[in-house]
Amino acid sequence: MEEKKLFEDSDEFLVKQIERILKENDIPYVRKDEGAGSYMNVTYGQSFGLGKSIYVSSENFEKAQNVIEVFNEQDFENEEIPEELKETQEELEEDIRVNEKYGIPKKIFKILIMLGFGIPLLCIIIGIIAALKASF
Repeated sequence: MEEKKLFEDSDEFLVKQIERILKENDIPYVRKDEGAGSYMNVTYGQSFGLGKSIYVSSENFEKAQNVIEVFNEQDFENEEIPEELKETQEELEEDIRVNEKYGIPKKIFKILIMLGFGIPLLCIIIGIIAALKASF
């Protein structure tokens, strides 16, 4: 089966919408993080603007394009966001708030906070253990 790239974007919310549309229309797809995106996603929990691609089989390519075209023509002003996308939207909005406030992605911010408290705590524990060993 030959795969064709149907869609590529760095916007996680948009990619999830396309995935939802394909599922609703019973169109099998494969999602790939382009370049170092998969490494960044595993390591940091996000791919930092690197592309995410959706591939479909050659046989389903035209049908998938038509489904996405119909989706793009819809008016979403009064439509409610599907439940499976609400959490993703909330996570992205929180990431944007943290990024705007501190200038770094939320997951990196969490790592820095853990290191800021973790390293001093580890030093204290090592000091206590060394003191206990010295007293025996």
